[in-house]
Amino acid sequence: MRGKRKINDVASLKSALASYLRSFLDFKRAQGHRYMQGDWFVPGLDRLLHERGDTRITHETAEAWMEDAARRGPNAVCHRATFLRQFCRYMGRFDKETFQPPPRFVPRRPAVRGQNVFSDDELRALFAAAQKLETVPSGGFCIWLLLLYACGLRPTEGRVLTIADVNMEEGVLRVRETKFRKHRYVPMSPATLEAVREYHRRRQALSPNPDLGDHFIVFSPYKNTSHSGAVRFQEICAKAGVAAHPGCRPPRPHDLRHTFAVHRLLDWYRQGGDVLGKLHLLATYMGHAEVVYTEKYLHITRELLDEAAWRFHARCAGVLEVSHE
Repeated sequence: MRGKRKINDVASLKSALASYLRSFLDFKRAQGHRYMQGDWFVPGLDRLLHERGDTRITHETAEAWMEDAARRGPNAVCHRATFLRQFCRYMGRFDKETFQPPPRFVPRRPAVRGQNVFSDDELRALFAAAQKLETVPSGGFCIWLLLLYACGLRPTEGRVLTIADVNMEEGVLRVRETKFRKHRYVPMSPATLEAVREYHRRRQALSPNPDLGDHFIVFSPYKNTSHSGAVRFQEICAKAGVAAHPGCRPPRPHDLRHTFAVHRLLDWYRQGGDVLGKLHLLATYMGHAEVVYTEKYLHITRELLDEAAWRFHARCAGVLEVSHE
């Protein structure tokens, strides 16, 4: 897929079930899923089957598959077990002797820690540290983080933007093949557009360059991958003095998308008006099919509580007054 790191080559699968593993991926994607887990797990399962000489998934195969996951942590166990159970259900259509893992085969996922919603001071420190990261062109990593926060992009959406996807005249980003292969257009604020134009001039100075392709976001010498982006972000957080908030996981680039949603909601509260009536606009902007998918981004912060309390007292002050006569 354009703009993505090639994780595996399904043509190189060697096990007796190689053709079924390929058709399983095709089946999942025909349903509209990207199914990245398949890209991660299919080569490993194929290698295990080939090394063991198994011609079908047995109980012993499943135990061997899960043994390695146990050393990687509880999340790895859940993901691997879920993938194997789905593949075994698929294989059951062709081979009735395929082992079918019971529901308890997939352990309960560990409690998910909260997302970090950065304060204005933390954002300033993060962008200042990102700006100091030496890249070619300069500011490539910083502009990526800016688009995550200012436009609410998913990290991958920002990384795979091409030069043609950025309309400088109209100030609009064309975000293609997001979740469920949807497309959307994302307008930029004047301040964001100005920063993007400055970066664009530096980026255009490097074209044409076959090593860079048509990527808009480039932060050479670092690789334009999700792993590299996460590692660099951790380094930037350390330099900026930004740590995980209480009860939250370590900061991730995706937290900037969460911060965008919360800050947008906070701005609407401060402007007055019908905030709930605007949530569908936020959902559309963020690429969600329904508002319910946006709700998980709307975390309660001290600022939101203060605004909600102020509006409550402003509207209900007369009702709350107690007569002492």
